[in-house]
Amino acid sequence: MHRVLDSLINRILGLFDRKTHSISTIWSRRLPVVPDIELRNLAFGPLSSSAILVQGPVYERPHSTLDICERYCKLYPDSQIVFSTWESQDLKDFERIQYPNFSLVTSPIPLDSGPSNINLQIASTRAGIRFIENLGIERILKTRSDLYLFSETFLHSCEFFFNKYTNSTANRFVVPGFNSFLFKEYALTDQVMYSTAKNLAAFWDCDFVSQFNEGFRSEKYLITSYLQRSGINADVNIKRSLEIYRDYFIVLDSSEFNLIWNKGTRREVIGRYQEVSFPNLSSEINHAIWLRLQEDVNPFVEACSYLNQ
Repeated sequence: MHRVLDSLINRILGLFDRKTHSISTIWSRRLPVVPDIELRNLAFGPLSSSAILVQGPVYERPHSTLDICERYCKLYPDSQIVFSTWESQDLKDFERIQYPNFSLVTSPIPLDSGPSNINLQIASTRAGIRFIENLGIERILKTRSDLYLFSETFLHSCEFFFNKYTNSTANRFVVPGFNSFLFKEYALTDQVMYSTAKNLAAFWDCDFVSQFNEGFRSEKYLITSYLQRSGINADVNIKRSLEIYRDYFIVLDSSEFNLIWNKGTRREVIGRYQEVSFPNLSSEINHAIWLRLQEDVNPFVEACSYLNQ
């Protein structure tokens, strides 16, 4: 009976997607069962001192922010799960969470939300990072309250690739390819980021934005602001942007996170523009392309020049 009902619901939601070009997968997808934690850790090894920071407002959907926080608590019982949100939110259900590795951080909401609500993201992220730093935790995965990471091993993947490509001279940030654009300047996603607590604190230690400028993009502001404060060349051109991707970030395939964002994407982790052929100005970056950047950025600079003609 359940299979018949699931099939009917999925068909209806599929028709809704084709008509509205909006997401429906999040409504139909069940949270997966938490795996055998000991067996997973045997295969992937223990984690460093880590925290998952969920920032943003409370979302009430079938897979609500509460559901996601509780899942992360079960999925990573040895990591601290921190939800950083606003004092004005209804938090009764979160205050009743019994998991010992869960913490709730509240802040007053900024009066000026800024373009694309960037000031809200900066404020709640900074508050969560400060809380985690005070716990002495070394690594943080920062995500959002409207994002759902379904992978059972996303924290292990971030740590593995961070350790593989980071050394004493490179402060890198791990990000997914989803919403990270190859041919747009400084357009790597800020929705999900993994690094040391120190690196993330430095990245988000930026000023609020009070004026809206035509063409403003949150990702570009955050990355270039961080680079400038760190004394790193942040010239605004595609070659320098790709060099920054190469030297200061690690881009993973979105499948490492198995994420769904309840805004803008229609088909889970495949991408927002998967129906458009590669290359195009909205092409997202993946791990294979990021590895190619380690060898030579110039072919992609030339491709971008051609696309902009």
